[in-house]
Amino acid sequence: MAYSKDSVALKGISFQIEDGEFVFITGPSGAGKSSIIHLLTCENFASEGKLIVAGTNLKSLSHRQIAKYRRKIGVVFQDFRLIDGMNVYDNVAFAVRVVGRGGREVKERVNTALEIVGLTHKMYDSPKELSGGEQQRVALARAIVNSPEIIIADEPTGNVDPAMSIEIMKLLSSINKNGITVVVVTHEQRLVKAFKKREIRLREGLIEFDTEEDKHQILQVNEKEETNPDIPPRRRRAQRTHSEEDDV
Repeated sequence: MAYSKDSVALKGISFQIEDGEFVFITGPSGAGKSSIIHLLTCENFASEGKLIVAGTNLKSLSHRQIAKYRRKIGVVFQDFRLIDGMNVYDNVAFAVRVVGRGGREVKERVNTALEIVGLTHKMYDSPKELSGGEQQRVALARAIVNSPEIIIADEPTGNVDPAMSIEIMKLLSSINKNGITVVVVTHEQRLVKAFKKREIRLREGLIEFDTEEDKHQILQVNEKEETNPDIPPRRRRAQRTHSEEDDV
């Protein structure tokens, strides 16, 4: 992905995320994390190659098709992006109404989403009356209210304290257990280590490492060792245990 001839954000990277997977995308500032989000949300398009989501090449979508595609994803931003003139209920309900739903369905969806994030008791409060962690939970409720297939969270813990960071990640993990694909962009390695999910680390527009690929390589090495008659069985077991510890 190139913004101009002299500004290349992503350099021919390739990876696959399975349905229902939870993935951290990490890396230092300028590594290309935001560019991946912009591609996934169709704010920008790949200058070369393909980006396929749920069997659809995003580069080929028309303006109307992009709007329909975006209904499949929920986005959580670092800066919350709540509407100050609306209370919590209406901030979440807005996401339902904008896709053409109304009546009882709005109420049911909003109540369910607020219950999931634990904020039903705050539904009539304004965003200004909420803590940073509560505002981020409202943003998460808004992201899930239309039952998306994918949640994209851009530094969702960037403006909350460490304890609330853990709570936000627990909520995302719980949502993921219901089969929703979750992609979290973050620079917080402590969260990556704590939640032990797949990590794709970027550096200067390239993939520095992908723990899923590393795991496959370890398994391939172990398979070769198991079938190699020149390695005594006891040694094979020791090598496999060492590889598993490294993976953890």
